[in-house]
Amino acid sequence: MSHWVKYTNDTFKNTDISLLEKALRTMSYGLDRNCKRISNAWGKEDVDFALTRHNEVISLGFRADKDNKLELVGDFYLTGLRQDTFLDKLAQCYQKERITKTLEDNRWSIDSIETNQNDEIVINAYQYAL
Repeated sequence: MSHWVKYTNDTFKNTDISLLEKALRTMSYGLDRNCKRISNAWGKEDVDFALTRHNEVISLGFRADKDNKLELVGDFYLTGLRQDTFLDKLAQCYQKERITKTLEDNRWSIDSIETNQNDEIVINAYQYAL
């Protein structure tokens, strides 16, 4: 059933958009930074950028709220995404990308990145002492 929603997640305050794009690619989605309005037969919304699937804009997008936190807005209907899990899964993938970048920037070597039986991401990394 179609209905327009707005979701936020504390993970997306001061979001690094390039890391968000990597996280979305992991999930087989993308961002269109040029698209400033999403719509479908039931509504429309102004956004900072739109979600894409197979390079096609879908009726979901992101915009920054007054506290500079990204909020997901739009309509999940006919997108193929699960409304109840999408933002949490995206937050998990985003944090994996953020932590991986932080480790690499601080000269850590990443041995493996795996998802355990509880659907938690486990990063094994090491750093040699000088």
